[in-house]
Amino acid sequence: MPIAILVIATSPRLAHDPGELCNPMLYMSPGADTFDLNAFIERELSWRPGYWRRGLENSRLYWPMISRKVKDAGLPEELVWLPLIESAFEPQALSRKGALGLWQFVPSTAKAEGLVVNMWVDERLDPVKSTDAALRHLRSLYALFGDWNLALAAYNAGSGRVWWALYQASLGGKKRRRRIPRQVKEMWLRQGNVWDFWLAQEYFPKETRRYVPLFYTGLAAVERAGQFGVNLSDTLSYPLASDTVLVDYPTDLALVAELLGLPIDSISLRNPELAVGLTPPDTLWPLRVPPGMGQGLDSALKTIEPREVTIWISYKAQRGDNLWKLAKRYGTTPEHLAEVNGLSLKKKLRLYQRLKIPKKVKARSRRDEIYMGKG
Repeated sequence: MPIAILVIATSPRLAHDPGELCNPMLYMSPGADTFDLNAFIERELSWRPGYWRRGLENSRLYWPMISRKVKDAGLPEELVWLPLIESAFEPQALSRKGALGLWQFVPSTAKAEGLVVNMWVDERLDPVKSTDAALRHLRSLYALFGDWNLALAAYNAGSGRVWWALYQASLGGKKRRRRIPRQVKEMWLRQGNVWDFWLAQEYFPKETRRYVPLFYTGLAAVERAGQFGVNLSDTLSYPLASDTVLVDYPTDLALVAELLGLPIDSISLRNPELAVGLTPPDTLWPLRVPPGMGQGLDSALKTIEPREVTIWISYKAQRGDNLWKLAKRYGTTPEHLAEVNGLSLKKKLRLYQRLKIPKKVKARSRRDEIYMGKG
């Protein structure tokens, strides 16, 4: 985000030393006869140097904030770098399965951890709130398994997949198709003493088999940040210092930036949870702007009358979606959705099919149409 970096380049620097954070959890690493982690790390770092460089560069804005929260929570400091493999420290990173944000939450997990996820506000996009939720989630997974490698595997695949992999490993590879209650699995596993990710690695999905080794690869990348041309000590202060203005009507962040004579990044970085770049309706919303600009913006907004605006949402169809459900959710009709997307009402939506969804709203904006990039 080159523009964003220019906007915040004058923020106060922090004096933390990233070297203090990077102490890989070697006691959690596999034995050489189980998995060659060192070979995996070297292969991954040499295969995608551009990815690691980009992630390390992006992390300079966020890792000090995450570090403070990890320390306050009493969790291993290495967890600071989990977003490196999740999102390359890009707050708007979106997976094809709908996972979003620094910590790549799917909507169901995000809501379970207390984040607001709706059309207007998606707190998965907020680095501060999503970090709090991710640390709560990681703590609960560790409490469940008592092992950080297994907790990381569960973060990626879900606790059910971890139980099943451990159960299969405890059987010595003799797979059983019949499902059994979790309590029986726990008893079996404790008797069999199979509580090791590396011993059960082959029974995990392919992505999860790689996920835990990739976490260690991320730690190695942090240790070698200088080789990637990144100085992790050159950090930026986040969250950004701000004034707060209470707005009553949906207000376009692009209009706010125009009124204040600032790049849009200066406003959107301070209000990352606003999913469509508008403050939500039917509420007094605390809009954050650079220090010293709140009073001027408040006066300027009072001179602008709300007008009808069409919001276009780019949405990926999820399991169980259909035109009727989406029309009800976004306040339109299935016929209109079918028309704008060239679809038939009789045809089912494909999983992850991209849809355009229009919604009209009264807002303070100079634009007739606003396009939302995520979904």
